[in-house]
Amino acid sequence: MHFLASGFARLARGLTLSIGLLLAGLMPAAEAQIIAVPSATPAAGGGQIPSQLYFNALPNYYNGNYQDSLALFRNEARNGIKTVNSQWIDAIPYYTMAGECYYQLGQMPAALENYDAALKLYVAYSDWMMRVQFPQNIAAARNAVRATPWGQSKRGAPAGAFAETYLMGQGQIDQTQVARQGGVIQAAVAFPVNVAEIVRATCLAIRRRRDLMGPVCKEDPLTQNVVDVLSRRPGPPNHWSEAWVNVQLGCAFAAAGSLPQAKTALERGLLVAGQFDHPLTSTALLELARLAMEDGDYPQAMNLCQEASYACANFPNPTNLEEAFRMGSLAHLLLNQKGPYPPIGPALNWSRTQAPRHLHASLLLLAAENMAVLHQVEEAAEYLKNARVAMGRSSLTRARLGAEMNYLSALVSYQMGNVPGGDQSLGQALQFQQSGSLWAFQIALADKRYVSGHASNREASLLYEQVLRDPTPADWRTHPLECHSVLHANKEAALEHWFELSMDDAKQQEQAVQIADRARRHRFYSTLPMGGRLIALRWILEGPVEALGDEGLLQRQNLLAHYPQYAKMAERAAQIRTELAAKPLVAAAADAKREQEDQLAALEQVSRSQEVVLREIALRREPADMVFPPLRSTTDVQQSLPPGHVVLAFFATKRDLYAFLFSNDRFAAWQVRSPVQLRKQVTDLLREIGNFDANHALSQADLSKSNWRTSASKVTDLLLDRSNVELTGGFEEIVIVPDDMLWYLPFETLIVGPPDRKRPLISLSRVRYTPTVGLAVEYGAMQKPRPNVGVALGRLHPQDDDTVAAEAFRRFAPAVAGAVALPHPLTAPSNVYRVMLDGLIVLDDVEPADGPYAWAPLQADRGKTAAASLESWLSLPWGGPQQMILPGFHTAAESGIRKGRPDGSEVFLSVCGLMSAGVRTVLISRWRTAGQTSIELVREYAQELPFVPPANAWQRSVQVVSDATLAADREPRIKKASPGAARLRAGHPFFWSGYMLVDGGASAGSGDPTKLPADPAAPGAQPANPPVGGPRPQPANPRVNGAVPRSILGGGRPGAPVPGQQAAPAADPPRPQALPAATRNDGAGR
Repeated sequence: MHFLASGFARLARGLTLSIGLLLAGLMPAAEAQIIAVPSATPAAGGGQIPSQLYFNALPNYYNGNYQDSLALFRNEARNGIKTVNSQWIDAIPYYTMAGECYYQLGQMPAALENYDAALKLYVAYSDWMMRVQFPQNIAAARNAVRATPWGQSKRGAPAGAFAETYLMGQGQIDQTQVARQGGVIQAAVAFPVNVAEIVRATCLAIRRRRDLMGPVCKEDPLTQNVVDVLSRRPGPPNHWSEAWVNVQLGCAFAAAGSLPQAKTALERGLLVAGQFDHPLTSTALLELARLAMEDGDYPQAMNLCQEASYACANFPNPTNLEEAFRMGSLAHLLLNQKGPYPPIGPALNWSRTQAPRHLHASLLLLAAENMAVLHQVEEAAEYLKNARVAMGRSSLTRARLGAEMNYLSALVSYQMGNVPGGDQSLGQALQFQQSGSLWAFQIALADKRYVSGHASNREASLLYEQVLRDPTPADWRTHPLECHSVLHANKEAALEHWFELSMDDAKQQEQAVQIADRARRHRFYSTLPMGGRLIALRWILEGPVEALGDEGLLQRQNLLAHYPQYAKMAERAAQIRTELAAKPLVAAAADAKREQEDQLAALEQVSRSQEVVLREIALRREPADMVFPPLRSTTDVQQSLPPGHVVLAFFATKRDLYAFLFSNDRFAAWQVRSPVQLRKQVTDLLREIGNFDANHALSQADLSKSNWRTSASKVTDLLLDRSNVELTGGFEEIVIVPDDMLWYLPFETLIVGPPDRKRPLISLSRVRYTPTVGLAVEYGAMQKPRPNVGVALGRLHPQDDDTVAAEAFRRFAPAVAGAVALPHPLTAPSNVYRVMLDGLIVLDDVEPADGPYAWAPLQADRGKTAAASLESWLSLPWGGPQQMILPGFHTAAESGIRKGRPDGSEVFLSVCGLMSAGVRTVLISRWRTAGQTSIELVREYAQELPFVPPANAWQRSVQVVSDATLAADREPRIKKASPGAARLRAGHPFFWSGYMLVDGGASAGSGDPTKLPADPAAPGAQPANPPVGGPRPQPANPRVNGAVPRSILGGGRPGAPVPGQQAAPAADPPRPQALPAATRNDGAGR
């Protein structure tokens, strides 16, 4: 079997029929001007169509020398046959194969341009087959190949005998009308035309455009033009050549999305004269196989692919043969059949001497994937090595097949435990995909179609919904490399355009909320390894079942069944966590400490092994939904909101800022009128609150001013301008979803309420934040019955001595159930040690770092290993604190957002990172105040968490502490007062508005706020987990039958000043006990 010799034999030169201007003297020259020109100028390669130079270039293309082949195809397109008006049909294969070179090289726009050029020529000369001098009948081929090394056809159709070329006339023989009326005489010419090659190229251009354009293809006018001209059956009527028209029409119908019609046309085109295979049979079979794959009929697809490969034996087509093996192998893998795909072995042996380089290398890669799926890793690695050798110095290593080789090399490297090698190979594959990804190109096409005005709003909305989807299970099974590519692709502009499109239609504005969440998730995923694929797998395999849903639970079940080694490791990790949970958080005895160290070390080792397997799974054809952050419809979120709860969400595009306010029964959306002015006003507010730099000290005069209220009122007005929305306080809880610089805005300070009772928002409503709208409502209870609250002791302020935090812990530990001072150093890296914690309070300054995940949640662990960073917390082991308090975190708000143009990303990504690691609630500072007020806010908040939802606890904490008297000597960011100066209360927003309560709708205790645990101070009650070395916690508030006191829900005690409203100077109370110095964690709490 030879694929290039017989198929591309030299063709005979054409016969030119010259017609003289015999009629030129019949009319006076003044009445008619006659110009005699040939109808077409033959190409330099001779009169054959396509040229011999074209056929000479094909072997080079099939051997992967794309750059050299491209130059030849482009040259033939320039020098091909020219008509009076344009190029002719010989350029169809030139442009198609130039497009193929660009396609293989990953240059998608140039590839599409050439396919378009080919099909435009076809539309212009769609009736060209009408002028071909076909024989009336076809006979059976002599010496036809009946079997291939990899199998034999079961269809029973003999191969027909077709000439390599047929004569085709072009021009006019009767020139009488031209002679009478004047004009151009087109001399009649007969060309020998390789009809099958032009039809093959036409089909290939149609099919490849469908690959490149995806869902955009059926909306493109050229696609419909091709369908229209082919529907007119442009060929000899009632002739065997109708089969070739049918194959082209079937491909065109498929490109237009008319799949039933495509199937009918393709089936009609399988045989000529109802009995013979022909040069386009393999194309028809492949398109039918593709339709079967898309319909999920994998057995039928595999059978059709095998038949397509057999059809290539008599009618050589290396492109179709490679695709038949590739699609057939995929169907085999999706059917989970035992062993490798049967045809690969014999075909591989045959290809070593008989096939072009591209086909041989592709078969080696298919063999490698089959071996990798069977976990025959050494064999897979050997096939990959041979594939690299086969590609040699051709363009293949830098082309599409090279990207597939690098992707499989990454998979096999992970299987062999070589994570750095796998990361390197995956990076090389994705580097090609930056320009070569079909899915990313389709996003760009859809976006361009909308922006240019070529798509209606409805069409654009449907296109965006298709191309900007999360990878589906079908996507992961069929195109895993494309899925990885789209997770890394920059989709920001397309998402913004889709969002703006929805905002323009009042009926689609609720959908715009979900689109904004898609954009937020994309911002998060794009910063993660593998674009969020690993996070998705960790949640599917290890996350709480309440967050997964039925589909996620089924995916977990399938993955654990397919990867038993991972299941065993996960079981061992869970066992270690259970054993650790049964013992004290801080071991007192030396032998107990050694045992804890050993168990944590074992957990760390198991988790590393799990992470290696996760990387293998991530590259396999395994579905895993992107369950975190959850993507929910606006209707779903609304239905989940309790009465009295509202969501205030913002979304910033590159040009504008939009806002949404909705409850369970109302919805409003608007565009913020002046984002530039709003940024300036937020800056002014932050400055008037006291934010100039991280350690700027305020004077008592600063704390006595109320200028911030004016700025806060202006910010409120700018946010709500022309919105028809009034924040009058008619709700119990508001969930803020900030964006851009609004992450720095303390919404708690916004002045709201009826005109006669304007007050800060925090005094009228509970306030919490979430990074996405999907997280605004609860997504599964994750509380543990026995809290272990670790407290990391350090220095919240550079001026603190080493004992301040330790003494602070001594004071609030009795009030916080389960509070234990963490040892220094820890008995394991913090990303492992965290699994023993249900809560974490970091009384330490959190030093900023380069990158959103480079900072260390436990500062005592920073700088030692990579396991100290938040990035390491995103990895296994699963588990850790569900509540965190970070009063020492820094953001751009502490400098009044005047340095550069901060966009809130350091806050958004840090919060998303923490929550993706299992944290449900985090109290995090925008600016670090340190001092006694900060400690008291933390204490009041933390002691209430076991009894009430976090938002309730935080509102109460602000109300209680803002009524406390300031002690300037215990506030490092307050200038020392002069003797005899009046004492002030902590009602200034500098102290309490610098905190964000980020909470995913978590409830108290078991997750149900109406079912509070028994009062630990009730008679006979026992503490859930007494702190080591400290007394049992005492209740913060009296309760009757477990009810929450009215003061917590209703705005504080009667007569308490509103937060932010400075009360008259208080009389000197008894001086509180001073906080003595202490060393940085000398084992306090052990």
